[in-house]
Amino acid sequence: MEYFAPATPKEAESLKKRTGRGGVYLAGGTILNWKRSPKADVLIDLKNLKLDYMRVSGSRITLGAMTTIQELAENERLPDALLAAAGNFTSRNVRNMATIGGSVAGRFFVSDTLPVLLAFRARAEFFLNGSKNTLPVEEWLRSRPGLLCSIIIDRPGRQVKVRQERISAIDFPMLVTAVGFDAASGRIEEPVVAISGASARTQVLRSAATYLEGGSLKSVSHAELNRLVQKEILLTDNLKASAAVKRRFIESHVKTMLNEWKRETRTR
Repeated sequence: MEYFAPATPKEAESLKKRTGRGGVYLAGGTILNWKRSPKADVLIDLKNLKLDYMRVSGSRITLGAMTTIQELAENERLPDALLAAAGNFTSRNVRNMATIGGSVAGRFFVSDTLPVLLAFRARAEFFLNGSKNTLPVEEWLRSRPGLLCSIIIDRPGRQVKVRQERISAIDFPMLVTAVGFDAASGRIEEPVVAISGASARTQVLRSAATYLEGGSLKSVSHAELNRLVQKEILLTDNLKASAAVKRRFIESHVKTMLNEWKRETRTR
């Protein structure tokens, strides 16, 4: 195996193009060390690219791709949903290694953080063909172009909640559900329903979002929202839970989050 530690994104991209599929970007290394990960011929270490930073304000959050999950969990200026997702990320030892970039780009079968980022309608900043570009995270995931440099949350004030199920506190979750929307006008705007762990990829549910769009929390029916989610979601059995069990968890997540939002609305 060959090892490189490029000093710039341009050098990293050049190495990746030269080595093709055999070249793999190395961030925290947690996914590369997973027993089911394909073996790399060339490691391209990103440690010198200065991507381990956080810029947090009330109007925008920018998370460098090499920021560790533990660093996220300790930053109380981040939104509650992101703090919860980071804090529940397996064990502290893993959180000290795992990065937000790896959590997004790693093609793992389940993610604590990715549904939350999708619910925030986050953008991916990436380096491709000599320059930086941005795409919505959901769109970037379709082909994962370029080298992921940062995750940008333009609207940290969005209403976002997350729920998850796991067998033990230090295990990977079996299912993660996140729902987010804007509510400045008293109506639900640009909603996102994202679920990870139901099958091999994180899913964004269109019909559920269409139902929520333009409505009010008071008018949303849990039964109808759950019906649309269950109709659209792709589910597979695995060692952690059957598809039938996952359906029950999803229903519980959706109901719990809606009820919490409705209680919060009544007490404002």
